[in-house]
Amino acid sequence: MEGIFCDDCKETIAYLKCFCLERTQFFCRNCFPKHVCLPYAHKSGQITLEDYTKQLITCDVCNGKQPSVICVCQGKKQRLCHSCISFHINQAPGISHPIEPIEADDFIAQGESLRDYMERKLIVDYLINEARTNIKDLEKYKTKLDEIKITLIDHIEMAYGKLLNEINEAENHIENLIKHIETRAYKKDLEDGDWADNIIKYCKLSNLHIMSKRLKIVHPEINLQQAQEAINNIGKINFIKDPSKLLPTIHFFKKIEKEFNLFLYEVGSDIHKPIKIKVPHHLNLRMSGGWCELPSGQIFYAGGKENSTTYISEAFLIQIPSLEFSKLPDMRYARSFPGVVYHRDAVYVFGGENDNGNLKRCEKYDLIEKTWMDLPDMQSMRSAFTISILNDKFYIIGDSRVIEIFDPETNTFSSSPINMPESSSYTTTVYIAGFLFVFQDNSCWQIDPVGETIEKIGDIPKSQWWCQFPPVVAGHHSFFTRTDQTLWRFDSERKIIDKVLRF
Repeated sequence: MEGIFCDDCKETIAYLKCFCLERTQFFCRNCFPKHVCLPYAHKSGQITLEDYTKQLITCDVCNGKQPSVICVCQGKKQRLCHSCISFHINQAPGISHPIEPIEADDFIAQGESLRDYMERKLIVDYLINEARTNIKDLEKYKTKLDEIKITLIDHIEMAYGKLLNEINEAENHIENLIKHIETRAYKKDLEDGDWADNIIKYCKLSNLHIMSKRLKIVHPEINLQQAQEAINNIGKINFIKDPSKLLPTIHFFKKIEKEFNLFLYEVGSDIHKPIKIKVPHHLNLRMSGGWCELPSGQIFYAGGKENSTTYISEAFLIQIPSLEFSKLPDMRYARSFPGVVYHRDAVYVFGGENDNGNLKRCEKYDLIEKTWMDLPDMQSMRSAFTISILNDKFYIIGDSRVIEIFDPETNTFSSSPINMPESSSYTTTVYIAGFLFVFQDNSCWQIDPVGETIEKIGDIPKSQWWCQFPPVVAGHHSFFTRTDQTLWRFDSERKIIDKVLRF
């Protein structure tokens, strides 16, 4: 905390305060007598003698000057003036000296609070550095644009020169046509095989204005609009998952012909068309895998199917939007159509399908330890389902009338007292405002886990309602896909479902 300076000289530490005016004034020993001699009424109690020098924080090295920075090296906070900074660092040259502005003094305490502050500062610095990489990327992009600009200018010059040559060739051709027609004015007999003779033979003064149109043969064309549109579409700056907007994002992987593409759709944004990013070939994703978004914004992708008989055990951690990735250790069991969900530094993979049919097998990947761990089997064999988390319990529905509940604290399964009215494959379950909503076949069901009731709330288009990722919830709306690669929105208040788009 800085000392309070004299309101008069503004240089010396104050030790007196006076209430003679509407606002409190502070004075040093030298300036106070001059102030008292002014024609103000200084009644008893208006002048308070206080030694404000006690509030002055001084340099921890020289104990005389006002500190300007704080060093928090070796787990200890030390205030330093300008003169003592170099001395302090030279006293321990082999260690790191994190320097903070003196304004942070009130926020930095000793002991545990200091360690918390240092950890927070490291986190903030890392996040700032990561955010600054966007500036570097934009600078590289700007350099690339300058190169493209030069290339475009060269191409325009080449195209311009090419068109000038075509103009010259066309003019020469027209001049030759004109010279050939001129010779027909003095020719006695017109020939059937000559193009000019044929035109002249069929010309009369009465139809000359029509027949002469046959010599209107040049049609110059400038495709300016197409060229401008092409130039306008050279590039675009996209903001993907801007944390300042806090818009949940749908991540959808789709294979188009032989290539995978990632589609990003921000829920609630003004842009209604998803952003499409080509997945690099060396990121070898497979169809029918499952994925989930981590708090870091990364995508965890697991499993899939190469063909009708080859099931995949691979897993990837994918950066968004760069699509840089890390190949993780393989799952213990190859599978497609799995249920995948994130919870407390781990990704859980339940069920799925292999060449023997639906699976009971479950496992989880510890993101801290970077290892897979076996979990107990589910009671029912399931595939193509999503998992909803309520009160730290996983609700698993699909391929059975039994609703299973998994407790990640004890790694145990139990059965809900509620049963589904029918068993159905390809199921999406979403938790909103105390209720579970289940979409399967052509029905939507509402489950009250507390009241232990279930009711059908409406008919939906008959389809395979499996979403390959946990549904995204925004307010009373939830967003999820089907196996036909369409995105759907469910309004839990109005109990209405509608199609948003097809990826």
